[in-house]
Amino acid sequence: MIETTVTVGTIVSRIIQLHYFFSCTFHLPMQSTNTHPLSTRYLIHPKGDFLVDSDIQTINESERVAVYTVQQPTFKRAVNAAYNSIHHKYLAKYINLLRRGEKFILLSYPISRGGNWLYLWARAATLRHHGTDKASLLYGPGMEAWTEEFPKLASITAPSSEYKFFTRRSGYFPTDIEKDISEEDLHFFIREYLLSSESFSKRLARMQNVVDESSLVINIRRGDYYSVPQINEIFGIDTVTYVEEALKKLQETVTPSKIIFVSDDLQWCEENLSHLNSVAPCIFEKQGSGMFDDLALVASAPYLILTNTTFGYWGAYIGELLTQKIVFSPDIHQLLPKDAHIYQRRPKMHRTHWVAVHHPEGKNWITGE
Repeated sequence: MIETTVTVGTIVSRIIQLHYFFSCTFHLPMQSTNTHPLSTRYLIHPKGDFLVDSDIQTINESERVAVYTVQQPTFKRAVNAAYNSIHHKYLAKYINLLRRGEKFILLSYPISRGGNWLYLWARAATLRHHGTDKASLLYGPGMEAWTEEFPKLASITAPSSEYKFFTRRSGYFPTDIEKDISEEDLHFFIREYLLSSESFSKRLARMQNVVDESSLVINIRRGDYYSVPQINEIFGIDTVTYVEEALKKLQETVTPSKIIFVSDDLQWCEENLSHLNSVAPCIFEKQGSGMFDDLALVASAPYLILTNTTFGYWGAYIGELLTQKIVFSPDIHQLLPKDAHIYQRRPKMHRTHWVAVHHPEGKNWITGE
């Protein structure tokens, strides 16, 4: 009996050591069946363990993402794939048996930004609301701005000091807005954690004075979608053609009184989309000062054209509780290698009532094929 106990203990110890070795060597976060698209081909973190606080938050967001996006060597990708398979089938199951306690940590990838984090915060809030788990999103560089703007998010954000080996955790990314979170829970999260912010409520009040009942807001994501090649090949859509096609669809219902652009590159918008002045007066000047004013403006839009950005999606989700009328979105969010020629009926982050905009020639918005 003693020999058996020692043997079992040794096996468990070896499993833990192997898991720790591979996790540290290849910087592998907790795996799940639903992960960030860049995580399969690009690895992240030349600067250490992403679960530890660092000074990276002081870097411009686009630069921060670029730092994390490094193509994996072929050997590393092969080892990564082999480890993922073993981990998913065997290691995770048995190691999780050792993890106990009321705390439940949700993990995000270093390449994540505010829009991505909000899905995880929403999941944490939902689990807490239903009494399922005392869930929190693990702190990551860049979150401070969000917890300052929306103070209640801090209550569901865990510092790295709370993330221990025996802490229960999940790397699942709840991307399906229709299945992973109910409309009731989505609206609960928005009301309790976002609209409860005094600062954001003031921004909304200001932006609601910028729009009128027939204003159109166009939210265009540029930045690393077009400046970082590895990200561009997965997310870079034909923005000009898409916006023109979405506007044609809107004009079947209403002609906007004015068109207001929200973007991280308004100069590009003016240089490439000023011809839309023939439809309605276009405003390319920034309204307010910063991303939360941008979010408030997107949320305040009666008519909204989105590109494939989670930041814009959250503006649209918030807008459901305000004066929103119609939302247009591309028929694709991202391109995965195995999906190069496959269209999803509905990108998982898109609401079913949004109007999907298809390429006029039946092409893929990202590949052009």
